[in-house]
Amino acid sequence: MGLIMPKKAWLPADERLDDLAFRFMALGIIFQTLMLISGAIWAQDAWGRYWDWDPLETWSFLTWLFMVFSLHLRVTYKTPPHSGAVMIMAVFVCAILTFFGVPFV
Repeated sequence: MGLIMPKKAWLPADERLDDLAFRFMALGIIFQTLMLISGAIWAQDAWGRYWDWDPLETWSFLTWLFMVFSLHLRVTYKTPPHSGAVMIMAVFVCAILTFFGVPFV
């Protein structure tokens, strides 16, 4: 009888998962920022312009804005874990649309 664990019993507490998600988002914003900067440098070399508001550039900037907004809300207003999870899922969906949806549309 002691071998069967309830669902999600092996997961850490919600606060710990929220802290880990925040740390990974902070790391992600660093790499997203580096991606935007290096993409602008590459675009200047390739096309002679840093920014042209094409869909892929715009959606990558929107993803960056969503990440910054969600991190700002987390730090400023100390959002509960459920709200943080919803914001992280929204950023994830935006990132997936940016990297896999926009190039094919």
